[in-house]
Amino acid sequence: MSTNQNDKKAEDKKTEDKYRIVGVSAYIKFLEGKIKETAKNKDTVLILGPRGSGKENIARNIHLQSERRLGPFIPANCAGIPEQLFESLFFGIGPDVASTVAESIGIIGHAKGGTVFLDEIGDLSLFHQAKFLRFLNDKSYARVGEENNVVTDPDVKIIAATNKDLEDLIEKREFRADLYDRISSQVIRTQSLSKHIGDLICLINHYANKEGLKLDPRVKFLLYFYDFPGNVRELQILIKKDLDEIIEIFKKRAENIKRNKLENIFVALERVDILEKIEQRVEIFESRTKENIRDIHRGKKALKKIKNNFKKLKIYTLENIGKSIEDIENLMDEALEVLEEDLTNISNDNRIDKKADHYYKQFGELSNYGFSHEDYNALNILKRERNTVEVENILKEYGDDDLLELHRELLRNYFAAIDRRDKDILDRRLRFFEVAILKQDYGCSKTKICELLHIADRSLSTEQFKKEYHFDYPERIKYEIKTPLDVLPEPEIDDGWDE
Repeated sequence: MSTNQNDKKAEDKKTEDKYRIVGVSAYIKFLEGKIKETAKNKDTVLILGPRGSGKENIARNIHLQSERRLGPFIPANCAGIPEQLFESLFFGIGPDVASTVAESIGIIGHAKGGTVFLDEIGDLSLFHQAKFLRFLNDKSYARVGEENNVVTDPDVKIIAATNKDLEDLIEKREFRADLYDRISSQVIRTQSLSKHIGDLICLINHYANKEGLKLDPRVKFLLYFYDFPGNVRELQILIKKDLDEIIEIFKKRAENIKRNKLENIFVALERVDILEKIEQRVEIFESRTKENIRDIHRGKKALKKIKNNFKKLKIYTLENIGKSIEDIENLMDEALEVLEEDLTNISNDNRIDKKADHYYKQFGELSNYGFSHEDYNALNILKRERNTVEVENILKEYGDDDLLELHRELLRNYFAAIDRRDKDILDRRLRFFEVAILKQDYGCSKTKICELLHIADRSLSTEQFKKEYHFDYPERIKYEIKTPLDVLPEPEIDDGWDE
């Protein structure tokens, strides 16, 4: 094989790795199947989903798996193209339009033999929707200023995407129904990440490895249980942030939850105004009934019945509003309680108590984390004794003449070692959690788990796993892991010095 062919093969592999779909859920498997299916078909593809949920990545995969993979992939954001320039940018500009405008072949011309990805197609004006529909139907177009010189057979595949509800826009007469019918013969819908924790685990490890990051286990903990609104781009941004930044994001989300809670309650309370209008209508109705009634006896019965019915309606409505408010409060309180509990569990001040810590013997003493037995003995002596021979010997040993400063330095080192061990324990517990989730809930093989989590030893045996991560392999787990507290019990604070 020639050098050029090798370089091309390596470049193709690099591109595939860059845009590959990462995950293990049923949705990801379904998505991979849809990509293969649409890649074989020449028809237009429509990708629907929230902003930042990987629509362009899906489009690139369709292109890479199609017969057009050697051709260009041209992305264009319809929302970012000025309305008056769409035609010239999309179809190109002829040489005789104006001397001040450069001639161009447009997006379609540049994409010949390849794929055009039109993002946010829902932002196209109705006028340009008509132009685009005609292009799709006729499979021909003309550059601006060259209306008589029609280009036939443009040889491009169109993939459109939007985060808007096109059917809703059609009802509002903001999107053409015939264009929707034309582009929706093949539809792919993206889903929320928060429903598939296995995909989250794979994506976080994938992006961290891609960026060359060694994530703080506390950051990982927050990311695994962050309520993603289906946004892959947000995840890529978050893995580059530190613990404090992510906690701030959590706090803002908690404030939003509280704000939404109040807004929902106000909306519910506004329904009370309807009751006043109903009462006014009842009074009008009763008045007219009294004026027009002929049979007084029957009229009184009718009025009584009407009054009772409206009274029941009022009580029923109030009860439902009350229940609605109560349900909203309960749901929001539960959400905030879970959020606050998670934040408490990863607090910087948490300390592992060896007597209460089930894994203490497996992780060893602080000497393994940069704080030796000698350091610990010296700290205890400095804590209890003053102006003794022992203290003088310690000062000489550490080459220091300031007892208070040495005490502070040893204390800093002590808590730094505890912090390192806390992170190590959390890191190993999270590794256990990752493997358990992928093994139990998603049925991945050991080899696949090692690949997804970037564990070097692909022949990882049960004994090796236990030795490396201090846990039995997930095959032996008899329960289902559903929450972080199943694997990450709340650490206890160590108030003493006994090691």
